[in-house]
Amino acid sequence: AAFLIEAQAERPEPAPEGTSVGIDLGVAKYATLSTGEHYEPLKSFEEDLAKLAKLQRQAAKMEGPIKGKRRASANWIKHQKKIAKQHRRIANKRKDYIERLTKDITSQYQHIVVEDLSLKNMTKSAKGDADNPGKNVRAKSGLNRSLLNGAFNQFNTRLIAKAIVRSGEVIKVNPAYTSQTCAACGHVSADNRPDQATF
Repeated sequence: AAFLIEAQAERPEPAPEGTSVGIDLGVAKYATLSTGEHYEPLKSFEEDLAKLAKLQRQAAKMEGPIKGKRRASANWIKHQKKIAKQHRRIANKRKDYIERLTKDITSQYQHIVVEDLSLKNMTKSAKGDADNPGKNVRAKSGLNRSLLNGAFNQFNTRLIAKAIVRSGEVIKVNPAYTSQTCAACGHVSADNRPDQATF
């Protein structure tokens, strides 16, 4: 059953007039603001993922159902419920973190700039093929998993929705060369970034 309820909700206070910030999303630091402020990834997230992986390894060793040959055992069904519960736990934690983070940012800044990231391109497999085998496949696979677990699209969607409610705006910019461009003079060079943490 679905219920549609009309309610009067107070509109949140708008962000301070004329305030602006840029946001860089990443793996080591979930979000870095142009003010220098960092938002760390959830500390318990890796533990939850490790627990999920353990449950999945255990399930792989169990005898599951085979269509037309074998029914699922009670233990296998019970184990699948544990896996589903862990998936929900991870999703709920991620959602809660994103809700709190986007509320914090949109309440402080009226104009918010984010990179228009294409996760589909960023998370392409590095395996290659028989003629052109990929390099650092395992490392790239781990990076892809971290990028997808970050749920950056979900973050941007909630950020836009909350900014609109607070009479603010979210501006998406082309991410090309943004980490190599000097904000003061506009000079673009790879030499501007001697390493990941230094500009």
